[in-house]
Amino acid sequence: MMEKILKQAFIDAEAYEMVKAYHVDTALSFEFKDRQDDFYITLITRMMNCLEQFETEDGEEKEIIKQSLADIAKGLIVYSEIYTSKDFEGVNVVNNHLFVAAIYYVCGYEAIASLLLKSYWIHNYSSVAGQLMFYIISGCRVTRQEHKDFADIIDPFDEYMATGDEKYLERIIGFFENKVKDYDYRSPRDFMDSRLLLHVLHKFQASNIWRDLKHYDPNTNWMEYVAYSKEEHILSFLPSQRDALDRGLLSFEQSFSLGLATSGGKSYITELLIYQELKRNPMAKILYLAPLRSLSRELKMRFREVGRKFNIKCSSKYGGNVIDVGDSSIEEAQLLISTPETFITLEGVLDEELREFSLIICDEGQLLEDATRGIRYELLLTRLKKQEHKRFMFLSAIIPNIEDINEWLGGGNTQVSKSDYRPCDLRYGIAKTYKGAIDVDIWDRSLQGSAFTISSFVDKELCKVAKKGKTSVTCLTALKSLPAGPVMIYSSTKKGPVGCVTICAKIAAIIEEIPELSPRYFSNSEAVLEDLKEYIQYMLGDTYPLVNYVANGFAYHHGDLPQDIREVIENGYAKSAISLIVCTSTLAEGVNMPIKTLVAHNLLDPASYGNEHGPRYLPIASIKNIVGRVGRAGKQRYGVVIVPESDNGAAENKVLLAMKSEGISLFHGTLYELVTIMRRHNWQEASNEQINVLLEDSGLADGIDLMISRNAENDDIQTVNPDEICQASLAYKLGTETDRQMLVKVFEARYASMNELAERGDYPVFLETGLTLVQYKDISETIKEEDIERFAEFNESKQEEFLSYIIPLLQTVGLLDEGINKDLFFNVTVLFLKGKTYSEIANIVGISSDIVMQLTNTVQNVFSDGVRSAITFVKRKFEVENANLDDFPDYLKFGVWTSYEYELVTSRLSDRIAAHGMAKYVNEVLGSAYADVMFLKIYPDRILGFFKEKGYPLLTIERVESWLKS
Repeated sequence: MMEKILKQAFIDAEAYEMVKAYHVDTALSFEFKDRQDDFYITLITRMMNCLEQFETEDGEEKEIIKQSLADIAKGLIVYSEIYTSKDFEGVNVVNNHLFVAAIYYVCGYEAIASLLLKSYWIHNYSSVAGQLMFYIISGCRVTRQEHKDFADIIDPFDEYMATGDEKYLERIIGFFENKVKDYDYRSPRDFMDSRLLLHVLHKFQASNIWRDLKHYDPNTNWMEYVAYSKEEHILSFLPSQRDALDRGLLSFEQSFSLGLATSGGKSYITELLIYQELKRNPMAKILYLAPLRSLSRELKMRFREVGRKFNIKCSSKYGGNVIDVGDSSIEEAQLLISTPETFITLEGVLDEELREFSLIICDEGQLLEDATRGIRYELLLTRLKKQEHKRFMFLSAIIPNIEDINEWLGGGNTQVSKSDYRPCDLRYGIAKTYKGAIDVDIWDRSLQGSAFTISSFVDKELCKVAKKGKTSVTCLTALKSLPAGPVMIYSSTKKGPVGCVTICAKIAAIIEEIPELSPRYFSNSEAVLEDLKEYIQYMLGDTYPLVNYVANGFAYHHGDLPQDIREVIENGYAKSAISLIVCTSTLAEGVNMPIKTLVAHNLLDPASYGNEHGPRYLPIASIKNIVGRVGRAGKQRYGVVIVPESDNGAAENKVLLAMKSEGISLFHGTLYELVTIMRRHNWQEASNEQINVLLEDSGLADGIDLMISRNAENDDIQTVNPDEICQASLAYKLGTETDRQMLVKVFEARYASMNELAERGDYPVFLETGLTLVQYKDISETIKEEDIERFAEFNESKQEEFLSYIIPLLQTVGLLDEGINKDLFFNVTVLFLKGKTYSEIANIVGISSDIVMQLTNTVQNVFSDGVRSAITFVKRKFEVENANLDDFPDYLKFGVWTSYEYELVTSRLSDRIAAHGMAKYVNEVLGSAYADVMFLKIYPDRILGFFKEKGYPLLTIERVESWLKS
């Protein structure tokens, strides 16, 4: 009976803490509050008993005790959490939080333990044992002055961290073991702290970075790395990281795969491997493949700091239209961060340098099966694994058959580490409309059913301001979640009834009715928010809705926004200046953001809209990746995923399956989809012509072409064996014999078509253009001898004339959408290249800023690539020599009009508006059309004064200032 009462008390304590954290007014009564003294004494007693047992047990029994300790921690924490402590009396908040932190630490949740102590300092504790316990659990977090004041206590521990010599640790443990043995306590506080400290010390002694690194790689001098880790307040590996070490992370020869849950410690483990590689061989080069631009950008920022610590030269090349300030060149970089697509384009230019990479880190590996990115990712890995002396570290949180991928890359089943460990809890809730209010059912940790219900999570009065419907439930639930921390609303679509833009409009309408719900009140930085608003206002105009949204602390983020706008929004959310973001997978997959609560609004697959059977849900793997972004180690103790109730319960069930890691299909690579299509149409006997049509329609043609062509020696297609290339693919390895036969047929059909080009002497030209076979055929038939003069005579003064010609040409050959109005596209392109903002272009041309942004995205990506292909074709096919042509595709990509603006951009002035502003400064102030770029850096104050005088936004001015100092 007592156990049943205590179990309910644990549930009630967790519910009570959530109610308070989310600022929910509730009339619910909690029995444990009425008997708070009894409950507290019981918890403390059980804590001490369980800790004693925890040290002596193993296996399943140890896990049971660990779960009991986790329950005790959730019960104790309400006595000292900021939201709940005021409701209790007689408990020392500072000491109680140390107790809870000690429990989490001993149970292997060091990140939560350290997080709990962030609001405290070593001098808050009265006993020597308490002070040392704080020092260890917090990760040696003290000020310089505190280090002097408490030197006698912490110096012996610091000696161990500096040297790894066990004698220092053994002396500390021996002292406190004798203290406990002799019952030598100065106060009840000293009694509790000393006993708890011993558990912490035993845990630390059994598992810390010094002991583990010396054990798993005794040949590397880890002193510098341990010192860095201590500065980062990391003293021990997480259980997931330790499992990876135990399975050979620091000793594998060909491939090692990590299947870690999101937030399971991937970042630190990759830093460790990079450090080891360069420590072993300072001349080594490492390639970090990150398939998402937003992830590449995040990695660039992190490794820039790590690089400074260890003097590692880093470079990042991830496409888009922003050139990075402060990057090393590819040739001198020891670490290159790149998307697979960008690396493939570099491969043909810097072949020798790129062969030098010895370690390839493959992040977000599940994108091998992505419809748009997967084929090129697989192509690159297929090529790299053929080269000698390459090692692969493959990373994915969601691939169920990651062992197969590791074997494909050359590793074995033993070089795989899979772990569901998360440094912080992930809780699941369903938002339901009930009697005019919104309740949230929070499920138990086993995800078998509701543990408790937060009644009136959104009360009736708030619900009255919004019309009924799922969007209203989503918006109100998200707004009401803000007191607990940053919120993300996920929708798989940009626009439409359930899209990001519609959701933000609904939020704006709600906070107009109830201003106190504005996310602005939960912003961590009004200054950052104001700078962000100013930038977006400058670029998009005063009346653009996003300006008002950002002013109120929220924003949307999707692929139609230009990269410069997306990046400033990402920065704002990463800094918690924006406290609520509504986004698609452009931000919700692959990126580490401080998300406390995710409201999953729309999980339908955009690619399935228009399907005759109706839209289908995203794959469970994608949903798992999205919900895994919630609750960041070192940021939150737990995260919450809330799903608004659906009519048939399908959305809730999909999220449940994702959180349980159930229902995730095996991965076979993108090419396997082609096999599936062929099998569906019974095309085992399909002709080469049918296969080529299928390849073109599926979008896989160019990837297979690249797979074949990049294996040719000296551009000689005759040196290629298509069967060997096919057999190196992931789909071939994992397919049935029938699947393999169809794949071979596909590669042979494509090879035959490419061989026809070779026989005509066109293959080397085709190879350089990057076109598909159909596109190459079309452009060959469209560009005539009489057109060549346009290319031969091209220069800066003829850019408008050239654009008028090239736009319809690319539409004709399928390199630009035929549905785009060519006159409109021409006008937008010219204005964009001449430095106009999106709102200025919209006003001049007479269209919306949304259409302008879509068109300029097309200019920078699709159109610039098409122009590059056309120029390459003409230069090679007709032997046209014109240096003015070479850079024009980059003019389109970076949005510049003159060679001087282009020189500024390529000198790493990474802001289109800033480059145009600098050119304007040269013209207006210096009275010249040209000034040496380095000369400009002599007078930074004058230039910054000019930008301020002209009213440029502060974010642009900061980029100019960074460039002037570089």
